[in-house]
Amino acid sequence: MNLGAERASGQILYFLHADTLPPTGYAQKIWKATRDHYVSGCFRLRFDWSHWFLSANCWFTRFNTSIFRFGDQSLFVSKEAFLKVNGFNEKLRVFEDQDIVKRLFHHGPFTVHPDNVITSARKYRKNGPFRLQAVYFLIYLLYAFGFSQRTLIRTYQSLVPFPMV
Repeated sequence: MNLGAERASGQILYFLHADTLPPTGYAQKIWKATRDHYVSGCFRLRFDWSHWFLSANCWFTRFNTSIFRFGDQSLFVSKEAFLKVNGFNEKLRVFEDQDIVKRLFHHGPFTVHPDNVITSARKYRKNGPFRLQAVYFLIYLLYAFGFSQRTLIRTYQSLVPFPMV
């Protein structure tokens, strides 16, 4: 991602997971947000599977706090702000999205656009929504308490029979 940002010629960067679709007119929405002086932001989240538990989880993505910011929501950022925070931490294989958003919150206004990206729920279908969300919560707690990336990845891989990265 850092290499892509380095080679990008534009002044606004947009990071989007391969299994996530941006909302219609996303480029104009991002452009408007930057014209409104937001240096970074994301969209709300929706899954491609209508399950009440996932919908409830997505409801929290409307709040503008870094605790609910993960890569599935995509990330737009001015190239200037991206460079000021030194981009993505390449030592992180997981939670690199959470890490950069926390740093971006200190470098200017962040916005959560009211439109949704739509991301794949394939891992939830395969593992069950409650089980997978519990695993994600456990991994997040380990991350918050400073456990190593190696521990996070091993814990995930031991609990979820699906590639993490």
